[in-house]
Amino acid sequence: MKNLVFSKNNKRYIFYFAAIAGAIGYLENILPKPMIFIKIGLSNIPILLVMDQINIGDLFFVILIKLFLSNFFSGYLLTPSFLLSLTGNLGAFIALIMVRKIRKLSLPVKSIFISFFSNLTQTLFYAFFLLNDLFALKSIVFISGLSVITGLITGSIAYVILKDYLKFSFI
Repeated sequence: MKNLVFSKNNKRYIFYFAAIAGAIGYLENILPKPMIFIKIGLSNIPILLVMDQINIGDLFFVILIKLFLSNFFSGYLLTPSFLLSLTGNLGAFIALIMVRKIRKLSLPVKSIFISFFSNLTQTLFYAFFLLNDLFALKSIVFISGLSVITGLITGSIAYVILKDYLKFSFI
C-alpha cells in the first residue's frame, strides 16, 4: 500500500488530483460511448478518493479544473457537450456537499447518489435549455437506472483503491 502525504498548507494537491481527473476525463471523452452523452464517470474517481479529506473550496477547484482540462483537450470547450458537462459537475458538487455530511454511507453509495444527482441536473438542463422540449424528461427513469450502475462502478473502484492500494494523509 502506497501512502501519499499532502500538506493542507500547500495547495499543490488540488492540481495533482485535478490533473489525474482531467486526464481520465480526456480519455473517457475520446473513447467510444455506448450512447450519446453517456459516460461511466471514471474521471470522478480521484474526486471520490479525496472528497471527505479536503475542504469544500478545494474540492470545487479540483472539479472545475478537471472539467476545463478534459473538455479543452477533447475539443469540447464552449460546446453543448461542455455545457452538459458543466451542469453535471455542478450537480455532482451539490451532491458531494450533501453526502459529505452523512459519514455512515459507504463510498459506492455516495458515488451512486452523486452520479444520480449529476445525471438528473444534466437531463433537466438538456430538456429545458438545449432542447426546449419537456419530452426529454421521460428519459429520467432510464437515466436514473444508468446512474445507479455507473455510480456503483466508479464508487467501487474508488473504494478498492482506498482500501487496498493507496492511503492519503493530509497534514
